[in-house]
Amino acid sequence: YRLDSFQEVLDLGFEELLDPGAIVMLEWGNAVEPLLPRNHLTVDLRRAPDPEATDERIVTFRPQGLDWIRKLQEMRKTAEALLDAASSEPIDGDRFRDAMADEGRDGTWAEGGGA
Repeated sequence: YRLDSFQEVLDLGFEELLDPGAIVMLEWGNAVEPLLPRNHLTVDLRRAPDPEATDERIVTFRPQGLDWIRKLQEMRKTAEALLDAASSEPIDGDRFRDAMADEGRDGTWAEGGGA
């Protein structure tokens, strides 16, 4: 968001950061979306809509490409198991919802509670 052109992003070595074996997190990634690889994961982090819930966040994962859809399915299983093990109380309902299915697409899920 501080740069004026895609060329400035490229001049900083952006393409070198996109090693397929690496994890790169970009704040304001939508500003360089045309430069992202075809297969990538978009993560959106927002405050909960309730102003009283100051410690709650909504995390939304949007996969781009079939590999990321499969990875998210496995991530969800692992997250459910970890949260079940860490919880002292049973959870009513789902911790996660399939946000893209809500929009008529497949393959992503959003965390629905505090983080």
